[in-house]
Amino acid sequence: MYIGYCNPKSMQDFLHPTPTRKLPTSPAICVSKSSVTTVDGVGRAAVSILRKPEGLSYRPVRVSDAVVTQNRLFGEYKKILGEDGWTVERVSQEQQREQGYKFLEVGNHFLAFVFLVQSALWSNTATSYCGDYNDNEALGIQPVDVSQVVKASLQ
Repeated sequence: MYIGYCNPKSMQDFLHPTPTRKLPTSPAICVSKSSVTTVDGVGRAAVSILRKPEGLSYRPVRVSDAVVTQNRLFGEYKKILGEDGWTVERVSQEQQREQGYKFLEVGNHFLAFVFLVQSALWSNTATSYCGDYNDNEALGIQPVDVSQVVKASLQ
């Protein structure tokens, strides 16, 4: 789960923020909705589609475990890790894009991809699927508890 850029030196730093790390974030990202789906959620959706494909053929099927904002995820981390010690620093989309190019230059393609894609998604230059509509009900998929997912990501 991406919370913000924290100058990660390892995947552990990138995926698991702590109160001692800075979390620069774009204002647009903080309030923009994102559809998130766990691997388990994708599996449940695939099984449901195979069990009853009626009405789902020949079109995209959209599923979502939850719709969250970065502020919501950050709030969940603060509940678990504590309120004190966080420093949030806002960065522009251009700074986000430049960081992606820097990661690309040093050969860190994963983080380059994350930063460049994120920069594009929240730059108002493209539309994205943010979970405003989905096929969860037709597939019998229930939303997940975001708090539980955040807790699990820290273990």
